[in-house]
Amino acid sequence: MNLSHNKLSGLIPTAFVDLVSLTDIDISYNELEGPIPKIKAFIEAPYEAFINNSGLCGNVSGLKPCTLLTSRRKSNKIVILILFPLLGSLLLLLIMVGCLYFHRRTSRERVSCLGERQSPHSFVVWGHEEEILHETIIQATNNFNFNNCIGKGGYGIVYRAMLPTGQVVAVKKLHPSREGEFVDLKTFRNEIRMLIDIRHRNIVKLYGFCSLIEHSFLVYEFIERGSLKMNLSSEEQAMDLDWNRRLNVVKGVANALSYLHHDCSPPIIHRDISSSNVLLDSEYEAHVSDFGTARLLMPDSTN
Repeated sequence: MNLSHNKLSGLIPTAFVDLVSLTDIDISYNELEGPIPKIKAFIEAPYEAFINNSGLCGNVSGLKPCTLLTSRRKSNKIVILILFPLLGSLLLLLIMVGCLYFHRRTSRERVSCLGERQSPHSFVVWGHEEEILHETIIQATNNFNFNNCIGKGGYGIVYRAMLPTGQVVAVKKLHPSREGEFVDLKTFRNEIRMLIDIRHRNIVKLYGFCSLIEHSFLVYEFIERGSLKMNLSSEEQAMDLDWNRRLNVVKGVANALSYLHHDCSPPIIHRDISSSNVLLDSEYEAHVSDFGTARLLMPDSTN
């Protein structure tokens, strides 16, 4: 059977396997593809009987094995089916990452509250979509009125402030010097640096900060019962702080320190743990605060 030079295309019909009496075949110079029939005429035919076809395969010298060709076609189809959704997903992911990066970069610029970057002055309270104005904190603390004072530290005074959202926060305002600069700007920046990425149930949360010539302050979550020192100093409050609660306070502080020493990279050393820097919430859960003198423990440090 000579079918050469006929521009035949597609697969060889499966009915050819029934032609058991066929002795000679020539299907060269066509556009045939797929497996050749497994009968004597095809299996014993020379390679010249198959040349110049699109993609014939079979156990004949010169032809590719069908398993390789079939798997390649299947793999090509699978690649196409996988590649297009994957590229689409990757493009969507890149767009989302780009938006997130832009949002975080914008937020970081807002957080610093530097006057030359934004007007009116504003900063971000993390976890809140709305922007909190510098003036909002001034109003919430009644221009840092002493009546709103809830504590004093070595380099600042802490005030209670209610935001327009109804959330109560603690605002630590740095002490200004006579020249109008802050007593310890290094300490201020150090506390921000330490707390900006820390998230632990026994460590006070930093929501935001603002650094301006006239005011420089940090905004924290409000811890209802104040410092451990204050609770121990009052006889009535000390009685409420029974031994079970005291033990829980110690465990909370230990958990916070364990997190700082072993779960942060590089480890953070607080260096100023005292009853004044341990705050108690309404459930008497301990929250470590005041990271102004904290230090990062670098891996190559000998100290």
